[in-house]
Amino acid sequence: MQRFLPHIYLIIVNLIYGANFSIAKTIMPKFILPNAFIVLRVSFAAILYWIIFKLFLKETIQKTDLKRFFACGFFGIAANQILFFKGISLTSSVHGALIMITTPIITLILSKFILKETLSFRKLAGIILGMVGAGLLIWSNQNGTSQGNLKGDLFVLLNAICYAIFLIIVKPLMQKYHPLTVIFICFLMGSPWVFLFGVEDALSIEWSLIPTVYYLNIFFILFGATFLVYLLNALAIKKVSPTVVSSYIYLQPLFAIVIVLLYQLEKITFDIYIYGFLIALGLFLINFRFNRKKG
Repeated sequence: MQRFLPHIYLIIVNLIYGANFSIAKTIMPKFILPNAFIVLRVSFAAILYWIIFKLFLKETIQKTDLKRFFACGFFGIAANQILFFKGISLTSSVHGALIMITTPIITLILSKFILKETLSFRKLAGIILGMVGAGLLIWSNQNGTSQGNLKGDLFVLLNAICYAIFLIIVKPLMQKYHPLTVIFICFLMGSPWVFLFGVEDALSIEWSLIPTVYYLNIFFILFGATFLVYLLNALAIKKVSPTVVSSYIYLQPLFAIVIVLLYQLEKITFDIYIYGFLIALGLFLINFRFNRKKG
């Protein structure tokens, strides 16, 4: 069971992210601007992580690791979120989603050079297969125009690169410290950048104008799509490679589309089953080895 726990964590993470696409649209940008929401997310999660750290962990961080923690906070918390929301605000959601699914292959390439991870044909085939399935799924379910914006596309691509870098450079810290300690310090290091870009928008939020029914949506994004997903991702990174963690991003568009269809009481079409199968097969090739009998 322990062997499969990281994969269960990653499925839950991407299920939450899949639901988050629809839920976030009810709040942003009508009531809360993207940069303001980033401030709320980082502040909320950082406070919860701090409470847990103070009550249960209290690990001592070695000074030699501070530079790596700073880099993780910058790439994984600040740049990752700021670039993504900025990019999505400029380009189409289709372009943004298609660019984001390049994250696993970027992670695989960087892992080969930084972590000396083996670039096996099986993993490469799985990533390409998953990318094709997710790409076809996103493209076939686009609504209206899919025209992008070069600047917006570039921001999303930079976000994907930043997230890939984060997954790779945080791995040694996960092996050395408790995952909660690592994520808490990363949020702490990333907070100044987030506040620099979004504190003005955060202070301008008119809470009285937000319908009460949407407060549950806000809590879901702050607790589920921020605190919980970073925690589960951290627990997974400790056990599996960055390439494996990033590969589960292919589930996000699948979950997002299925959730919307179920919510609207529409039937799931045959092509979604096909693209879902390609994604599942790709994940299987990336994550599970075939045992060969000797002799």
